[in-house]
This record gives sequence, structure tokens and C-alpha cells, in this order.
Amino acid sequence: MTIPDFMLGNIPERMREGVIRYIMDGVPPGGFLWSILENNFYEAAARADEQNRLYFKEYSLMLGMLPYKSWGCRKFVTDWISSGGLNGQKERETKDAADDNRET
Repeated sequence: MTIPDFMLGNIPERMREGVIRYIMDGVPPGGFLWSILENNFYEAAARADEQNRLYFKEYSLMLGMLPYKSWGCRKFVTDWISSGGLNGQKERETKDAADDNRET
């Protein structure tokens, strides 16, 4: 399972892998992307390189396509990382379902 291209919008190609690893596996992103995910565009502006400064609109549009509670504030970002992203959540659901089946 991976993220469809349309979810990433038009962010720079070199930034896509970091978003994918974060969403899929909860891999902590770098400082700029972390700020974007926290919806802290003021901090992101301070951390952005020349290329990323040109893509703030695209990052903003991308956020609306990402899974619920994977972005928006520091707590959501740290919880997403702790959960292991989509793959970690799926593994936990599978394990919980198997445990439920054993109990019945």
C-alpha cells in the first residue's frame, strides 16, 4: 500500500518520499516538513529552502488530502509517529482482530 500521487499534489519531487514514509510508517520528517504537518507555516517559512518557499500553496493543499489526525498540531504529529503511520495502525487492527477471534 502506498499513497496515490494525487494526495501529494504538486509538492517538489524530492519531498515526496519523506511524506510517504511519514504517512505510511510514521517515520519522523525533517524540521521543515514537521512544521508543515503541524500547520505551523510561520516556522516552516523560517526552515524552508529556496525551492520549498515557492510551494507553500501546494503544501497547504496537500494537507487536506492526508489522513485524519496525521497533521494539524504537534500532538497529532507525535501521535501519528507513535502509531507507526497507516501500516502500524493496520498491524494493530489485524492483531486486535486476531485476539478477538481467540477469545470467542
